[in-house]
Amino acid sequence: MKKLTNNKWLNLFETENAGKPYFFCSRKKDPATDKKPDAVVIVAYKETDEGLKLIVTKEFRVAIGGYEFGFPAGLIDENENYSSTAIRELKEETGLDVKDVIYTSEQIFNSAGMTDESVVMVFVTVTGTVSNKNLEAGEFIHTYEWLQHEVSYVMGRGDLKFGAKAWFVMDHFARTGKMWV
Repeated sequence: MKKLTNNKWLNLFETENAGKPYFFCSRKKDPATDKKPDAVVIVAYKETDEGLKLIVTKEFRVAIGGYEFGFPAGLIDENENYSSTAIRELKEETGLDVKDVIYTSEQIFNSAGMTDESVVMVFVTVTGTVSNKNLEAGEFIHTYEWLQHEVSYVMGRGDLKFGAKAWFVMDHFARTGKMWV
C-alpha cells in the first residue's frame, strides 16, 4: 500500500485489487492495520413540553457544493471512547449537554467504494440551550430542534441534501415521532 498524499485529516492511498491499481481515501495513518472507527455521529433527542424533538444540523459541505442536513459528528481522539467523544462533540457543535446515552451502534462504513472511513452512531437524550459559541474557526453549523411535523416538512421538500445516515433516522422520526432506538 502506498500513501500518495500527505494531508492532516485525509489522504489518498494506492493498493492493488485483483491485479489492478485501486485508490481510496483514508483518515488513518496506516489503513492496513488500523481498523478502528474514525468518528461518531450523534443522534440527539430532546424531551420538551411540546413533545420529542430531534436535533438536526445544517452544515456547508464543499464536496457537494451546498448545505447538508445531518447530525453533530466528530473525530474520535486517541484514547477516547465513543460516549466521551459524543459528549464533547455535541457540546462543541450545538452547546447541548448529553443527559443519557441510549444506544451505540456497531461500526458503520460511509462509502466503502471510495474510503475506509467509518463511524459509530451514538443515540442520546439532551438538555440545555442551543449555542454556537464553542464552534471551531471555520465551522459554520446551524442547529435545529425539530418536532415531528417540522422534520416531516423538511424531508418532504425535495430540494434539500441529507447525509445518508441522517436521512434514515429523520425519515423514521417524520413518520413515527419516535426515537430510532
